[in-house]
Amino acid sequence: RVLAMPVLDPIPQTNFNSYFPGTAGHWRFEWNLNLIYTNPSENEGQSSEPYPTPATSGGIFAIRRDWWNKLGLYDHGMVGWGGDHIEATLKVWRCGGHIEIVPCSHVGHLFRDPSHRPYQVEVDQVVKNYGRIAAVWLEEYLPHFYKVKPEAETMDLGDLTEALELKERLQCKSMKWYLENVDREMNWEKDHICIPGCSRKEHGNICCVGEAHPGRSTLDKILPAAEYRQLPKTEIPQHSRDEL
Repeated sequence: RVLAMPVLDPIPQTNFNSYFPGTAGHWRFEWNLNLIYTNPSENEGQSSEPYPTPATSGGIFAIRRDWWNKLGLYDHGMVGWGGDHIEATLKVWRCGGHIEIVPCSHVGHLFRDPSHRPYQVEVDQVVKNYGRIAAVWLEEYLPHFYKVKPEAETMDLGDLTEALELKERLQCKSMKWYLENVDREMNWEKDHICIPGCSRKEHGNICCVGEAHPGRSTLDKILPAAEYRQLPKTEIPQHSRDEL
């Protein structure tokens, strides 16, 4: 019951002849459900052994077919680009498995900004996909998502019955368990969410005091490394890596 993913080595979007080895860290997402790569303990070297990661990047992983089928694949109500990484993450971690990065495996990946993509991404559809996942999986933490994705609150998300029934049938653990045992950064960040660039005079404390922290879109500060190092290790469900 392992979802194993490689280290992703960046290929520059303007120079396909370059290639950079991936750095130490792990995948996770912010409260707007955007994917990010962080190194909260500020480790400099990459481990040689597989290690747990709070999230998967989506699409670049290995998993047993029978386990993936049991998890119900992806939500049939999602359309197009966006959301696969969140759903796979929450299903695997909360429904009996775990996610690991395997450092001996490397895959080159082209991270592109919108102006360099050969395809269009419909932002409203991405937000709708995120909204479906949030409505099914975030539970009492759903208001934190709506703070930074308010447009999702009034969207028609479609029928969620099938997704909710699957979650119940798999007897998945709560979002509270995930925050307390898997993504402690996200747990800390729920009390520090803010929107960069908006006026606190006009919109109040939801606006950040300063600019967004580098690489983030919902925070102007991050969990201090010293506090992160004091947290207990991630609680990995008791399943053997040999099951992969």
